[in-house]
Amino acid sequence: MFDEATMQAFAKHFFDCVEANDMDGLIACYAPDGTVWNNMDQKVIAPRDIAEILTRFDALVTDKQYEQRELNVFPGGFVQRHMLCGKRKSDGQRVEMPACLVAEMSGGKVTRTYDYIDSAKLAEFMQ
Repeated sequence: MFDEATMQAFAKHFFDCVEANDMDGLIACYAPDGTVWNNMDQKVIAPRDIAEILTRFDALVTDKQYEQRELNVFPGGFVQRHMLCGKRKSDGQRVEMPACLVAEMSGGKVTRTYDYIDSAKLAEFMQ
């Protein structure tokens, strides 16, 4: 049976792990065979790989936050649209990137995520 409050709490925990750089917590949200797809390279990778990418991202920015979170849950998963914000370490400039993540779930774990980010805005984070 679908429990909307439980799904909302899980989704909040998922993104809070990323925001807090808790990569072990993030990986624990995924099923053992969970996968991650993103629109940048359209490849399917393991959650541990996305954790490594997020860790490298943290080398570029400080004060990472998910702002303007708009969460929608449904039986079998959730969708969140948000603004990923932070300060570039290179110059202290605030940067923002609109993004969206779709998560499919089974048995209380994420089985697959689809991550959509704005590549032009990502380039601003990399400067």
